Amino acid sequence: MYKFSILIIACILFGYGCAGIPVYRLHSLENDNNYFKGIESASKADSNAEVILQFQSQSGGNYIFHLSVINKSSEQYLFNPADIYSEPVSYDNKSWSRTYSIDPEHQLKDIDHELNKTVSKKKASDVVNTFVGFLGIASAIADIGKQESDEELKQEEDAREDFQQSIVNEDIAYNNKMNELNNSKHYWENEILRTSTLYSNDEIDGSFYMPIIPEAKTVKVAVPVNGKDYEFLFEQTCSNNY
Repeated sequence: MYKFSILIIACILFGYGCAGIPVYRLHSLENDNNYFKGIESASKADSNAEVILQFQSQSGGNYIFHLSVINKSSEQYLFNPADIYSEPVSYDNKSWSRTYSIDPEHQLKDIDHELNKTVSKKKASDVVNTFVGFLGIASAIADIGKQESDEELKQEEDAREDFQQSIVNEDIAYNNKMNELNNSKHYWENEILRTSTLYSNDEIDGSFYMPIIPEAKTVKVAVPVNGKDYEFLFEQTCSNNY
């Protein structure tokens, strides 16, 4: 009974892991589907543009799509991935409405803010560590000639080693976080679709993130291009990953 109770508590603490983690998938309902590198894709084309959309995977509470857009018109226009939206076509809960893709520019601003905050905290920590180190040196000078027991000498040595190790640990944590943030920034700058000016016959392709609508059975994803919405229908399924 005791072990069983511990197991239940552990499941609750770790996000109801025993009940399974929802895994969502989308299957295109378009008639002209084909496969590219094993991934189902759907396309819409006219004299204005050619739009190819692929559902790739789930990432947390978002879907990842890959999108290609070709400007087939003679005019240039500004493409903004933040204008891409999804709507539930059939659903269990009527509280859901239009949902927009995640704006990469907002993500990059958040990353830059976190980078600046991390650097500022490190500079402040370095000042404190320098001051503490200076106090240690001053204390050591003041203790010159003072008789200390072996135990006191060992305690002082242990304190110095702990202090030096804490500085090393801070540097490791700082470098790891900076690497993580810079890698994330590089990803959002280069792998995710950004706002772009498309001239005639220009093509762009990349990924974008769309929040999942959990209650939806059928989802419409609309890609606005030069004043026209290119709409794609998907069937949404959900399973549990234990």
